[in-house]
Amino acid sequence: GLNSDVTYPSLAGTAVLRFQLELDSSPEPLSKNDAFGPLLGGSPVMRACFALLERAAETSRHVLLEGDTGTGKSIAAEAIHERGARQNEPFLIVDCASLTAAELESTLFGRESPRRLSVFEEARGGTILLDEISELPLELQGRLLTVLEKAELVRAGGTTVEVRARIRHFRVTLQGLL
Repeated sequence: GLNSDVTYPSLAGTAVLRFQLELDSSPEPLSKNDAFGPLLGGSPVMRACFALLERAAETSRHVLLEGDTGTGKSIAAEAIHERGARQNEPFLIVDCASLTAAELESTLFGRESPRRLSVFEEARGGTILLDEISELPLELQGRLLTVLEKAELVRAGGTTVEVRARIRHFRVTLQGLL
């Protein structure tokens, strides 16, 4: 598989694109393009970044983008979505840093009363961007892992729901994740 990090500088700091794609093991060539969606750059570092973004767009694999605030992580995620097979499906963003724990629980897992669908149910085959996932409260991390690994969630109110709709998720963070 392809395990690669591309670090690129921006005016706001440094971003790292970390890819763990199950693809052939041939070396990654530079992109022939000097843009990927709204991201622009002709340097070898940016063209290497665009090559990885292009490869990510061709797959349904999940992606982790790490970097300083303002480096374009969410723009890169949306550009991958727009170039991929899910481009006609929803692209939903959950900002983990700006929501309270109760709001995050309701958004991520839904609730029974009053009835609210989870973001995973709303995505229905699309893409979910979990922005600043490192800010997710500890008590919700295990539940999120269950959703991502087992395609099953428990709504507030106790109802277990299978999330069979195939979704793709991006995790975006300023902090490094283990």
